[in-house]
Amino acid sequence: MKIGLTEVIILHDNNTPKEVSESMNKNGKKFFSALKENQAEGEIRITLGAFGEGFKLYASDVPVAAVRPVIKNFTNGNGVRNILDSVGSAIIEKGEVYSNSDESEHPERIVFVLTAFGRDNASKSFTYSQIADMVAHQSYVYKWKFLCLTNEPFITEQLGILPENVIPLEEDEENDFFADALDELAVRIKSIINE
Repeated sequence: MKIGLTEVIILHDNNTPKEVSESMNKNGKKFFSALKENQAEGEIRITLGAFGEGFKLYASDVPVAAVRPVIKNFTNGNGVRNILDSVGSAIIEKGEVYSNSDESEHPERIVFVLTAFGRDNASKSFTYSQIADMVAHQSYVYKWKFLCLTNEPFITEQLGILPENVIPLEEDEENDFFADALDELAVRIKSIINE
């Protein structure tokens, strides 16, 4: 294990209204800047992924200083999302990366962040209970921390993400969903690093 290394895996629901994606893009730079300020507590590396109808991890194990928060488009905007398949695939992909690398390079801490709007309606490979089992396994065996930014508490309940690890996404007076949520997420990640 590489002491002081934290990997933050961010899996973003990209099948959202235009104003939601604009909010994520606008506030993303500020969020990553806040994480960069935490480098004194140790190295932070980022993996970014997006899902809608499709799924892809499009930046993997990137130093936080080099992250360019551009939301990739893996959706046609028809409201179809495959959240369960995407979460399951991301956990498996990252698990394989760790199992195929030298243990001395494994992060000391892994934080898995999910953003989710609405409920899943297109997953074919995984069920809620399977993903809940995977979340529990990664949490208890490998000490992953799971956080979720969502407007739909049903998702986190079904996935077994603890209520205290849920950050609500609520529109403010400026039609901005992510300003407060990403500020809180940066604080939560800093707290995990300092545990």
